[in-house]
Amino acid sequence: MGHAENKCEVRFAKETDDGAAKNSSKSREDWGRIWKIHAPPKAKHFLWRICKECLPTRMRLRSRHVQCPLDCPLCLAEPEDDWHIFFNYESIIEAWCAMGIDHILHPRLSECQSIRDFIFHTCCHDNKQLAGKMALLLWTIWQNRNNMVWNDNKQHARQIGMQAAQAWNEWAMIHGLLEEQQQPMSLKQQTATIAQQHDGPTVYHWHPPYPGYLKCNVGASFYNAAGRKGGEWCLRDHRGRFILAGTYLINGRLNTLEGEAMALKEAICEVKQRGTARKMTYYLSSLHQWKRYQM
Repeated sequence: MGHAENKCEVRFAKETDDGAAKNSSKSREDWGRIWKIHAPPKAKHFLWRICKECLPTRMRLRSRHVQCPLDCPLCLAEPEDDWHIFFNYESIIEAWCAMGIDHILHPRLSECQSIRDFIFHTCCHDNKQLAGKMALLLWTIWQNRNNMVWNDNKQHARQIGMQAAQAWNEWAMIHGLLEEQQQPMSLKQQTATIAQQHDGPTVYHWHPPYPGYLKCNVGASFYNAAGRKGGEWCLRDHRGRFILAGTYLINGRLNTLEGEAMALKEAICEVKQRGTARKMTYYLSSLHQWKRYQM
């Protein structure tokens, strides 16, 4: 009898060890897939932080004895945890729609027990590009949340999705994952959708700089078929009078922000060389921000 019990114990221990080994192997495989998705390193690392439960949501901070409010800083209506900020907050579904990946939400939100399950499921069962878009969207949503906490400024959910889509498309183009003609079409379609929801067309006005400053508008151009990138810049004074303009063309790959930065550099060098002005304001469309520069 004792011999039989020993054999049963040995068999049970072996089965337990085999099961643990399989689970460990499966877990390593799931974690490994996070690093193989098509996304910038910051987005992959952000997924890792979420899955390791390192994201400092207010509920997590309170569970670790940090004195802070529980309410979500964006809606001020519900406690803030991972699931709420990425899936349940107000109209956040519009961000997923603008990114073009809302189809992965509905079947999985009911199946997955946690956001880590959701991330692992997406990384394991969808293609690397879709998983990469998801990662960058989650990162962008969190940046918007932080911007509200620290700067009291937040974007509409659809703007978040469009921003994430543009960032992923630019990254994909640089890494040869997206053809040049694909990227603008996707963004045009999303912009058209936004425009249709407004009462009238959006009108952009040129605003003059302060007296004594020049305003520099810059832009970037892409010619992937020829493997070249370019940019353009234009200077006007506080009365709107044309002062100077220029263009450049180089070989290689640049994203929109880098292309505009190169154009700005060309403008600054030209102004310094000519001694046209000592102060300049400039606008980077990819950052949607005005900056001042003093030479």
